[in-house]
Amino acid sequence: MCTIATNFSYLIPIVARHTVGRDRFEPAACWNLGRYGPYLAMIAGLYIMLTFAVLLLPQQSLNYAPICIGIVTVVSLAGVDPPVRSGWDVLVHGAEEDD
Repeated sequence: MCTIATNFSYLIPIVARHTVGRDRFEPAACWNLGRYGPYLAMIAGLYIMLTFAVLLLPQQSLNYAPICIGIVTVVSLAGVDPPVRSGWDVLVHGAEEDD
């Protein structure tokens, strides 16, 4: 139960930042997610809720690991096209377009 509570506690600042603190929050100059912040917060929130649900599944009657791995595999195979530039390139060279 401690793992569930810890994972759920990570969700509180993410939700607070994008709901209650939307107008009052000032992003740091040196490190922020820019326009991708709300999208990554949604992904992080969904992932935390997924782990919350998985950790609440019964542990004795059925091993849910193959089911979870199958779901993650199907979702990842049906994902989007890979980006043209890697995240490392954007961090090092910035988000400007190549000529």
